[in-house]
Amino acid sequence: MKILLFLLIYLMLFPKIIFAQIYKWEDDKGVIHFSQNPAGKNAKGDKEGLRDSSKYEYEKTFEEREKEYLEKAKENIGRRFIAQRVALLNAEFYDRPGLAARKFIVKDKEPFSIVEIIQITTVAFYKVKFDSGKIAYLPLMDFEFLTIGEKSIIPISDEVTSIGKSSPKMMESSGESKNPTYKAVELVKNHPTLPAPDTGKMRSVEKRMIDARKSFFPDMTWRYEATMIEKDKYRVTQYVDNGKGESFIRAWIVNIFTNEISPENPAARKLYY
Repeated sequence: MKILLFLLIYLMLFPKIIFAQIYKWEDDKGVIHFSQNPAGKNAKGDKEGLRDSSKYEYEKTFEEREKEYLEKAKENIGRRFIAQRVALLNAEFYDRPGLAARKFIVKDKEPFSIVEIIQITTVAFYKVKFDSGKIAYLPLMDFEFLTIGEKSIIPISDEVTSIGKSSPKMMESSGESKNPTYKAVELVKNHPTLPAPDTGKMRSVEKRMIDARKSFFPDMTWRYEATMIEKDKYRVTQYVDNGKGESFIRAWIVNIFTNEISPENPAARKLYY
């Protein structure tokens, strides 16, 4: 009788034993557990899911921060700065984009313009053009660090006077007031155009370019060239690429003796009306 009862109980439990799903999971202390109750596994799965979610949110946040950082860095494209030798940390420029490239430091003071941003794997560089024509590359992280404290990189002010002349203080600080082509370009860049429609403040030619890139053409680039026409008179040309497949040229005639500036072509005149 006992044997028959045992067989009956065994037959009732046998399917559950055979087909039961055994769950293996590991707790936070690294201990392995076996259980038919899926709650343990589900709890572990929930933790893993939470970790995966947190990792995803972190990566997403990091990508967003990196994107915002690059967008802010683009605001410097087209702006002019001066690299100067200081006592401690000097700006190290690279011959090509890459930390393995040859580096150099300016001898004294050299003005340069930021042309564009170059991304090499995880390192972003400013491509810069010195007034001498030399092309170099400066890591974005270095640029931010070198513009604070004992500055080895200083911005060239784009302030303008009410009569459209370059600020004498700016010219003295740049150390380039004796360079006639440099002066001609600076006179154009700092020449006042129409006031801003929202604030009513006077804007220079260069400020107009920076505002246009910030508001409408995030990939826009531009550069200036000055050629002598006769004594004390130069033609300053601005080459613009709006980053959307369109490019155009503006031109001014500049008298560096009287500081008189006249827009020469329709594209330049359009800035003033």
